[in-house]
Amino acid sequence: MKSHKVRDLLYRELGAVLPGFKPSKKDEAFVRAIPGGLQKIFVPIIDYNPGFRFSLVFGIRLDEVEVIYNQFSAAPAGTKSLTTLTQLAYFFPKETKKQIAVASEEEIVAAVRSLSSVIEGEILPFLGRHQNVKSLDAAMNGEDPRFDKSDPLFRNMHALILAQLARNPNLDELVAKYAEEIRWFPEASKAKFVRLTDACQDIR
Repeated sequence: MKSHKVRDLLYRELGAVLPGFKPSKKDEAFVRAIPGGLQKIFVPIIDYNPGFRFSLVFGIRLDEVEVIYNQFSAAPAGTKSLTTLTQLAYFFPKETKKQIAVASEEEIVAAVRSLSSVIEGEILPFLGRHQNVKSLDAAMNGEDPRFDKSDPLFRNMHALILAQLARNPNLDELVAKYAEEIRWFPEASKAKFVRLTDACQDIR
């Protein structure tokens, strides 16, 4: 099969088990609006010729967080950055990476059918719970490092903005912790983090 055919089949099957989400070719994801933001379910596909592997990645955007983040990230104007990213492996605690192998239409149908119980029982409730500053602050600044395993600078800057907006009483400890985690980053990257932490202190 060609990769575009695999994508079309996956979108067809996944669309049937993702109520409220609409496929977006521009975003290469399923998207739905939430109050003050949106959620995206990306469907990365890797072509191993003749087989394929796919996964799911769950992105959440809160506009009020991203307005602040983009002041310090040097992102191009109009960038639709995401506040958090969670991998499919989050829902499979015994696996560090979750990719599903498929090589035919029948295998794609079976794979999505197998995932449907996890989607209905865990993934959709998860996305229902994580839609505001308080819930994302608790997830990002709690004791669950698997919630968001993206680039540490991206992750830690967002975590601090969430902590500030949520009035997290542990802000000082979080600043110290996240600064230590990126101590080996290039100076230009660390400078973004420092500017953000200074701003958090100023508006407290």
